[in-house]
Amino acid sequence: SSALHWSCKNHAFDFASTIIQERLYEKDDLQCCRLLSDVISSRNMVLATQLFKAGLDFSMVDGENKNFLHLAAEQGWTVAELEVLCDLVRSVVDLNTLAKGLDHKHQTPFDTSVLRGHLLLADFLTRFGVDVNSEHFYWDSFGIRMTFTLMGMCLQGTSDEVLKLRQIQYLFKFDPAFRVSSS
Repeated sequence: SSALHWSCKNHAFDFASTIIQERLYEKDDLQCCRLLSDVISSRNMVLATQLFKAGLDFSMVDGENKNFLHLAAEQGWTVAELEVLCDLVRSVVDLNTLAKGLDHKHQTPFDTSVLRGHLLLADFLTRFGVDVNSEHFYWDSFGIRMTFTLMGMCLQGTSDEVLKLRQIQYLFKFDPAFRVSSS
């Protein structure tokens, strides 16, 4: 791991900033999805901007097929934070495609936002044309394909009853006939 990766991973942001300003990194350092993940988890917009200008590819996905929008949704970024970052990368990154990207759980960044209760962020992500009522699936232990919707995921997977109610109310605003399952 390079000094740039180490400094981002360990939240040594001043050190990372100096490395970037002095160009003390290899071009390959900017092709690492772990670096992107560390920057998004840090929520450090100055560092994210510096790395973007240095050439960090914000369209990368990690080993779980999560892009920076998934990561921001997991971290609970504010709309203002994500809006600034999206405006920065918009000229070189297809945000519509990233917003519709599926991670290893077949969830979009919108799904992740709703499931985590970050509903204002979910609203922001709808600007990128996400399908708010799409089907999801997984393979059970017997190899049977199980299909369900985001509403079904909220009903089944959310143990906090207040959050579950907020999620359901939120999803019904898009479609009063929101589907719980594919059938």
